[in-house]
Amino acid sequence: MKQLYNLHTIRSGSTACTNLFCKSVAMLMLLLLAAGNLRAQQGYNMVNNDTIHIDACAAPSGTIYDDGGPNGQYSDNFNGWVIISAPQGVTISLSGNYETEGNYDKITVCDGRWPDGTSLVDQVSGTGTISTQSTTGWLSIYFHTDASSTNSGFALSYSISGVGLNCNNPVTDLAVSSITTTSATLTWSATNAAGPFTVTVNGNIQNVTSTSLVLSGLNPNTHYDIEVYDQSDANSPCCIAHTGFRTACGVMQAPVVEDFDDYGTGVDVMPTC
Repeated sequence: MKQLYNLHTIRSGSTACTNLFCKSVAMLMLLLLAAGNLRAQQGYNMVNNDTIHIDACAAPSGTIYDDGGPNGQYSDNFNGWVIISAPQGVTISLSGNYETEGNYDKITVCDGRWPDGTSLVDQVSGTGTISTQSTTGWLSIYFHTDASSTNSGFALSYSISGVGLNCNNPVTDLAVSSITTTSATLTWSATNAAGPFTVTVNGNIQNVTSTSLVLSGLNPNTHYDIEVYDQSDANSPCCIAHTGFRTACGVMQAPVVEDFDDYGTGVDVMPTC
């Protein structure tokens, strides 16, 4: 049975408030409770021929539905994916019920990033229950339907558990600006702006006591992976902020020759410089 929590499912009780103050307090409590429920029960409808990516640190729990949502039926000729990611050491749990056309409309769940990884639930269909976990940092869900006969589909709720999910000084709004061939500027926000923070640039570590850092000595046309976290949160995997960027192209000496022989027919990836 699909369920989606919303404001209409919350009641203040059977006793009526007869004055303005009482009604105001009751309304405030309703809004607070609703906000908590909506965050905890965030819903995702699968999309045909597309992949939904969920960062479990940003959305630690939620419910995944077929494309019919919590109340409708799924579509014919459907292929959709959901990939949930979490840091190593964090467990992703998935459970719920499904009702699909037996032998034809199938759900697959993998421990890993689709299409890689180990199968946890292998092409189930009909009516049943799913209860499984992933410990690799990735959990993938694939739903496929044929050309006829639909049903109510599924509602699969996920949550994460493990050490280090709460942050003492969370890093937010990590951004990169002023990118040149050899330099870039990192900025971020934190309640305690003095940190200290650890900044990792392609594995190289720097410690800083402010919410910005100018990177220099970089190589042209090179991708850099960035991680920033408060040192008090060093053992909290969900407290690490991530981003990445590519430095600008360097000056190329003429003549420049590009025969595109390294690119196969139909490939739509062009050289970065």
